[in-house]
Amino acid sequence: IHENPVMRVVSAQREAAIASVQTARSYLNPELELNAGPANYRANGPQPRHGTYNVTLSQPLEFGSVRTARRELAEQGITVVDK
Repeated sequence: IHENPVMRVVSAQREAAIASVQTARSYLNPELELNAGPANYRANGPQPRHGTYNVTLSQPLEFGSVRTARRELAEQGITVVDK
């Protein structure tokens, strides 16, 4: 049975559906952004000789119903493959 090409395709589809469920259950990844560079001001007089720095950390948030719907849809994918 394991040598049958059709069974291998079905097995691969089931593994992909299981991976989709794992992905749907996970939270979105946080993002970290770092910026640095010279400071350029549009002002008369001497320019300061220091740089500018910026750090941004963001975490996307989802409504609970959206995450639940995504998970349930992925779980239905397993049911479809099993039929």
